Amino acid sequence: MIKLKKINIDYSSVPLNEYPRPQLVRDSYLSLNGEWEIGIINAKDKDKPFKCDEKCLVPFSVESPLSGVNHLLRPDEIIVYHKHVIMPDGFKKDHLFLHFDGVDQICDVYIDNHKVGSHIGGYTRFSFDIAKYVILNSFDLSVVVVDYTDTKFLSRGKQCLRRKGIFYTSTSGIYKPVWLESTNEYYIKEVRYTTLFKEQLLRMYVSSNFDGVCKVKINNQEIIMNSNQETVIKLNVFHPWSPNDPYLYNVSIDFFDDHVKSYFGLREVKIKESKDGYPRLYLNNKLIFIKGILDQGYYYLGGLTPASNMDYLADINNLKELGFNTIRKHIKTESDLFYYYCDTQGMLVIQDFINGGEKYSKKATFLPGLFNTNYKVKDDKYKVYGRDNAEGQTLWINECKEIQKELYSHPSIIIYTIFNEGWGQFDSKFNYERFKDNDPSRLYDTTSGWNDFGYSDFNSIHNYFFKHKIYKDKYHKNRPYFLSEYGGYGLLIKDHFYGTKPFCYKTFKNSDKLSKNYEILHKEEVLPLIQNGLMGMVYTELSDVEDEINGLYTFDRKVLKINKTTIQEINKIIDLWMAKIA
Repeated sequence: MIKLKKINIDYSSVPLNEYPRPQLVRDSYLSLNGEWEIGIINAKDKDKPFKCDEKCLVPFSVESPLSGVNHLLRPDEIIVYHKHVIMPDGFKKDHLFLHFDGVDQICDVYIDNHKVGSHIGGYTRFSFDIAKYVILNSFDLSVVVVDYTDTKFLSRGKQCLRRKGIFYTSTSGIYKPVWLESTNEYYIKEVRYTTLFKEQLLRMYVSSNFDGVCKVKINNQEIIMNSNQETVIKLNVFHPWSPNDPYLYNVSIDFFDDHVKSYFGLREVKIKESKDGYPRLYLNNKLIFIKGILDQGYYYLGGLTPASNMDYLADINNLKELGFNTIRKHIKTESDLFYYYCDTQGMLVIQDFINGGEKYSKKATFLPGLFNTNYKVKDDKYKVYGRDNAEGQTLWINECKEIQKELYSHPSIIIYTIFNEGWGQFDSKFNYERFKDNDPSRLYDTTSGWNDFGYSDFNSIHNYFFKHKIYKDKYHKNRPYFLSEYGGYGLLIKDHFYGTKPFCYKTFKNSDKLSKNYEILHKEEVLPLIQNGLMGMVYTELSDVEDEINGLYTFDRKVLKINKTTIQEINKIIDLWMAKIA
């Protein structure tokens, strides 16, 4: 665990209490964040009497200082959460939904000692209709959690029981918002928007628990449509969404007594040959270059959870000010508000799926990087990739499909990363085809880094150790070259370092030397590749994380370690180069 001085916790506060689902907003919301009672016990003692006699500030994981618990959960331990919930008079209607936006890894949920459901996986949200279990305006809510972190095949991202270098302190238990909402008998479950860009049409789907008529208003345009049927809509005005013009349509939907508000953006992303003869990325038929930053999504004091939703917005706005247009959200998912802010601010997103599997062999995950991508093992060798477990494969596939479903209507997300550096990789051909069929509105970086077998939309390379060049694509002539990770230049700022043993790919003694070498790297090595077909690049990384000091910013986001003007100048040069190509 990260060693930090003890902080004072205000258990009377309700952190992260903004409405958590901006694409389906209804006038029924009760945040259950805040003070919970908690008990942590050995799994062997689960049937023995015990008390939840500690406090935890939800939704921060038990490992994080902001939770007030500061306990590294072991795989042989269980967390028991308890909260007495009191609802306002009249809040409960026909349906009462209990929402969990993120609980890591496996949990059982109880209402007044009645089990209402279970969930496996820390990176997808889930809910239960608890109306039949709640008679009065109050009830006891209990959540029992176990987290195996990196000792089993479940998805874990960069979580590790023994953190070091590029792997970080684990996150256990409730770490995203918990909340209630209530509806009458007939209600809207989901809204999906698909852009038909060439035809300048919108395809809209309203999912409901009962077939019926929806009265839809898009800006000032009124539409009548049936629920549970896809409807093609000719909009009065077709206004695409882009980073320079993040235009969003306001939507309201009436379905029986249910009224929800929503939004969408219109955009199309594809690869086609540019004027200079190279395959490149196009957004809304306009050439665009990925000026990206790798974002681990870890936050000082909160781990995987920010102290405030405004931390999302601050990161996005800081990166836009520096001239970046893309965040690669690295091997984690965020709360919906992060993607909402990307939608509203015009920040493109590359969303990674979450790696799982058992122990990975260096043959699959380490040696290919050292051998400059020329060394690889076929990904049907499941044991080498830690995937010799059929249940783990199935759980991962279902989790990725659920992530696609949850994030489907965010226009900012243009690329999904399926596998990163061979971690838990398997059957890349089938998984590429599976996920692309499931959501063809995005592009797919199937094998980011190495272990590429040709089934990906990109020739995607990670390069931290070698001179930069365009690596020949052995499989396709029409795949763009994507430098999906590089850089990793580090600087230790002692007063803003919160780890124990600093790690980076290349270290510098002060900000001036770091800034100068950042400039040299780009002007002499990376930017010249644009004229030879480079489609985009993702620099490592947004901020330091625990021991890792590769960040543009320190972990607490208080210090920008590279000269701001230097970064802005590099990104402006990219824009000028792309203007010549366009």
